[in-house]
Amino acid sequence: MKQPTIAALAATLSFLPAAQAELHDRGNGLIYDDVLDITWLQDANLFKTLCDAGDPLATDFNPPQWGDDASLCGYKGLMSWYNAEAWIAHLNGNHYLGYSDWRQWAVPSPTDDPTCSHQDFDAVGSDAEYDCTASELGHLFNVTLGNPDDLNDDCVVDGFLGVNLSADNCLVNTGPFENFELLHYWSGTEYLVYSELELAWGFAPYSGRQYAGYSKDQFTLFVWPVLDGDPGLEIRGALAKSLSSRSLVTPEAPANVGMVIPEGAWVLITARGASAGMPNALADTHIRLYRLSPGQPSEFLQENDDWGSNDNASQIAQLTEDRPLAPQEAALLVELDAGTYTAVASPLEGEAGEVVLGYSLIQ
Repeated sequence: MKQPTIAALAATLSFLPAAQAELHDRGNGLIYDDVLDITWLQDANLFKTLCDAGDPLATDFNPPQWGDDASLCGYKGLMSWYNAEAWIAHLNGNHYLGYSDWRQWAVPSPTDDPTCSHQDFDAVGSDAEYDCTASELGHLFNVTLGNPDDLNDDCVVDGFLGVNLSADNCLVNTGPFENFELLHYWSGTEYLVYSELELAWGFAPYSGRQYAGYSKDQFTLFVWPVLDGDPGLEIRGALAKSLSSRSLVTPEAPANVGMVIPEGAWVLITARGASAGMPNALADTHIRLYRLSPGQPSEFLQENDDWGSNDNASQIAQLTEDRPLAPQEAALLVELDAGTYTAVASPLEGEAGEVVLGYSLIQ
């Protein structure tokens, strides 16, 4: 591969301009919510989409309950809470879109959501609530998307499943999302008021109702994975030249930085520990680089442990001469086609420490 003509790395850091909307399309099927500081999958029924496409990510999934992957695909994305948790673990184990920290959306407390305007506890532990804004899906539905609910707006004619939900429902605005289902979604939050009943919280978009009476092993609901934080800001041509973030990393919790490359470019990726001057710095860093494609498992490209082992180590040294890398720090200097990528920094097994993971485009 032809090496680039080395020029000074630009120091300008350019973020996307502030927007009135709370949702930002980060590309690659990811929607960032800047109020909740979480990232939603744009596909609100990913499992069904992957099943319909025959994607091995879904077809190779072996759920802990109710048969094999083929039978689960037949449920069109509906699954028990235990299968939902296993699906999330499966996404993490396959590093879906370059991330290993997917989770289900959450309710703030396992016992209550005090923001809801109507609450109804009964003998079997159900808790039917409306206008909920503290749960993540409740906030998205009620505040960000501004949907009505059946308690205040009577948008479901008969109030339950006997109506034609395709015509009579409260999901008026789906925003930038695809496959936003009308029926119930699991949360990752168990309902612990009646812990012996094995219940979990969920949300029904057709009525705007948040409910805690879903049996974790007997009910089948949809699953909507989320990520904490912002997966990465769009690079705007020659204006945004570098981006970095500081994280505490462990073998179980690596650091990620996302990159959206609008056109082919040379990119320097570094995972700094000791050279960043942090008291709790990770001495020996490791980088893995992945290419991301919507609806597909991430594609591993290459990795590095000690930057000096690269064939283009002399170019890396020249680019970092103002802030030299420590010998055990990782770096990659790569030419990338237009697309979406993520770099993952991790420590050796059993180690932990702070890392500054970042990338820079080369002029």
